[in-house]
Amino acid sequence: MSGDGPDAGGQATALLRTAYLLTGDRAAAEDLVLAVLVAGGTVDRRRLVTEHLRRSRREGVVEATAAFSWPGAARPATPGPGPVAAALARLPARTRAVLVLRYGEDLPDEVVGPAVGRPAAVAGLAGQGLARLAELLGEPDVEAALRRDLSHRAAEVDGAAPAGLLDRVAADRRAQRSHRAGLAALAVLGAAVVLLVLLTVG
Repeated sequence: MSGDGPDAGGQATALLRTAYLLTGDRAAAEDLVLAVLVAGGTVDRRRLVTEHLRRSRREGVVEATAAFSWPGAARPATPGPGPVAAALARLPARTRAVLVLRYGEDLPDEVVGPAVGRPAAVAGLAGQGLARLAELLGEPDVEAALRRDLSHRAAEVDGAAPAGLLDRVAADRRAQRSHRAGLAALAVLGAAVVLLVLLTVG
């Protein structure tokens, strides 16, 4: 995904939904998607999750925002169970990513594994995450509760255009190109000066 194609808005919204489920915060989700889109190349959930995990490691223990809220989104008729979001936010980033991709995005383990960088550990991470959620919530059917909650959260993003996100991507890419062009011009100028000095001395 280049971010400039005809379906860029739909792809950005899909990435934004995943980022929102991972972070629990609109601003953090947009920042995460923006960083991945601006980097260029093929953009998919795997790169998104990799960037999320990289940030989590860099910033230490980072919990997702417990109170999920997408400003301006129409609230579901039946609000999702808030305690599930709070409990999910307390899980380690990689475990949370496994649960989000597995139960929020309905992706198979063979897709989830590479996305989180642990192809052989998805079942174990999911089991640990569900067990921890059950412990925190005292919920007998924690998997169903998790699916319900993630579905409610995803609905807050689906259909909501990532306002200005693609414009920000385009602006950042233009700035990067301008920066690279400036560096190239400086390099050429520097080489010309060196050549001139050598010719003068010679």
